[in-house]
Amino acid sequence: MVVNAIIAAMAKHGMAGKPGIKVYHVASSAVNPLLLIDVFKYSYEHFICSPIINMETERETQSIKEMQLFSSMDDFSSHIQTEIAQQRRFTISGSNSNASQRLQKKCKVIFEHAMDLAKSYQPYTFFKGRFDNSNTHNLMEGMSGEEMKRFRLDVESVDWEDYITNIHIPGLKKHVRKGRGMPK
Repeated sequence: MVVNAIIAAMAKHGMAGKPGIKVYHVASSAVNPLLLIDVFKYSYEHFICSPIINMETERETQSIKEMQLFSSMDDFSSHIQTEIAQQRRFTISGSNSNASQRLQKKCKVIFEHAMDLAKSYQPYTFFKGRFDNSNTHNLMEGMSGEEMKRFRLDVESVDWEDYITNIHIPGLKKHVRKGRGMPK
């Protein structure tokens, strides 16, 4: 949809040859908004149906809990540190010092990975702005019926649940996680 908006805007404004800036928001917080709580719900449902697999044991890594909302990165960081510390306490009892050191390193890697992911999404999760897609809507209304079908810029038609569960998360698994944790 973003690429289609760029091409449509170039076609409309490129021919005029007039300098200027026109902003086209493809997604909107006013029309068909995607709420963070819904992203969490769709993600939870996705991972219940398609869990991440520990490739060494070929079993699910662990049961999935429903996600929580946090009001700041500090709250999230504190929560993750507490969760990891609790998990480590359960595992350390009765282990030798080498196993304990390996577990501590593994917990550190898990924490850093969780924080890296959280920082990637921080601009979107804590941003308080609202976006208006009226320029994109006007761009679309200036198109012929055939162009409207071809460019598909209608934000109202986006099925967010389908997008998150069937496109976004599988894309993250494949391109960001490079297939790690996916069944062979």
